[in-house]
Amino acid sequence: MKKILVPTDFSPCATAATSVAMALAKKANAELYFLNICLDPAAGGYAKVKPLENNEHVAHSKSELARVVSRAEHLGLKATPELVLERGEDKIENYIEPYHIDFIVMGSHGASGVKEALLGSHTQRIIRHVHVPVLVIKHEDHTFQIRNILFASTFKHSENNVFREVVNFAKLYDARIHLVYINFIQHPVSADVARATMNVLTSTYHDIKYSYSVADTNDEEWAINQFAVQLEADLIAISTYDKEGVLKFFSHPVAESLVNHQKLPVLVLNNK
Repeated sequence: MKKILVPTDFSPCATAATSVAMALAKKANAELYFLNICLDPAAGGYAKVKPLENNEHVAHSKSELARVVSRAEHLGLKATPELVLERGEDKIENYIEPYHIDFIVMGSHGASGVKEALLGSHTQRIIRHVHVPVLVIKHEDHTFQIRNILFASTFKHSENNVFREVVNFAKLYDARIHLVYINFIQHPVSADVARATMNVLTSTYHDIKYSYSVADTNDEEWAINQFAVQLEADLIAISTYDKEGVLKFFSHPVAESLVNHQKLPVLVLNNK
């Protein structure tokens, strides 16, 4: 974790993510990039507000970016403000490769019902399209103490790269990782096989505290929510897969649903 991108619209939710990103950057000795995508006053017909209002909005964005950069620098962090004047085509994910971003922290209000089905969100789109870890923050937590991380998976794919990211994150907070094997009832494995699979994965990574659980279920989101309560998780980590064949592996909708409905922070890791 060397360069952290923090997309922000300066809303309370984004402000919460900014605070977490600063604390995380301090622990990881990482650089911060604060990104605000703002409508270009010269966008012509695309603009639905008066030019004067648009100019005021740009001035506000500049002022807010300067403020968060000042906060970061006061903590001894290296921070870069990125104000993008766009005409409706720019996306947050367009700035990952040019700036060599390897981690994203962003806020999300979540969604439900018709809004969730029809509109989605910036967060959902990013989960689908980026290849770097995305930490989604749902509300402000002044302490943000991560003691217990729930890592849920079907363990049907190679998890080494994904799990390494979870381990690295856990080390920053000296947290315990609780592995939960999602054992789909229509294609189950024995509990011994499930635990052996998890043991093989963790054997590569030392100096971390672990626990192992097996969830026999056909509803992975329900199982994750139940174990999050049972294990007193402070954060949920989940990898994303494309669905393959007749087996129901984790897919982007599961990660998106957790982001929408869970109150806990969610760390989404794209395993492609």
